[in-house]
Amino acid sequence: MSPALERDLIERYPKLFADYGAAPDKSAMAFGFECGNGWFDLLDALCAQLSKLKPAGESDDPLPLTALQVKEKYGTLRFYLGACSDEVLALVELAEAMSAGICETCGNRGRTRGMTWLKTLCSSCAREQGYAETETEAP
Repeated sequence: MSPALERDLIERYPKLFADYGAAPDKSAMAFGFECGNGWFDLLDALCAQLSKLKPAGESDDPLPLTALQVKEKYGTLRFYLGACSDEVLALVELAEAMSAGICETCGNRGRTRGMTWLKTLCSSCAREQGYAETETEAP
């Protein structure tokens, strides 16, 4: 992800990305957001939902969540957190599933392509990046 978009997410959700820029031996967030710009809106929506969650029966303090790693793996988004509630896990799993239909490069509608290196791309970005239209769709 571009440095400008990374900064935008970090500024909007500083507690969630508190480990951003930490030493590599302390957090995988040292490597930043290891995915394309096309998933920015999806990540922003997920982070907005996560930042609004409150512990059951407690004050207005948000649930203390810290992202451990954000990346692409096997063509879809991976958003790793430490121990979390079933509600948090469901939101993360939904965003990860949605990423399979969003071009990682531009954010348009896409599909997972490739046979060895999987990427979720729209037709235009797939052509630009050398993914043939005839390649078998990933499961």
